[in-house]
Amino acid sequence: MGTVEVLQVFFKCGASAALVVDDAGAVLGEEYKDGGPLAGLTEAVSKALKVVSVAYEGFGKGALERQQVHFGTYQLHIEALNEKRYLVLVLGAKANLGPIRLQIRKSKPILEKEIAAE
Repeated sequence: MGTVEVLQVFFKCGASAALVVDDAGAVLGEEYKDGGPLAGLTEAVSKALKVVSVAYEGFGKGALERQQVHFGTYQLHIEALNEKRYLVLVLGAKANLGPIRLQIRKSKPILEKEIAAE
């Protein structure tokens, strides 16, 4: 199973988009449930990563592992794959996170292996 297939699995859990981004917010892989990119998504992801990274550095308790950023009608779920790569899921504002977290646990080793090979 490749990166594309792994990202598409998250659609079954309610995600409308699944991306792999680097620590600067640049998109390395992306899949969208209903076609093309969501307006302003990459900018929102980039800003969220910057704010969260600065907050974690200032807090001094280690690297970012997982973060959720809530907006009016959706939320970003950000999961670290390694020190420089992140899985970003776009979910509805009231998404059930149980199935999402389970799928992340199943998919994370595959994604880590895929990005290590790049």
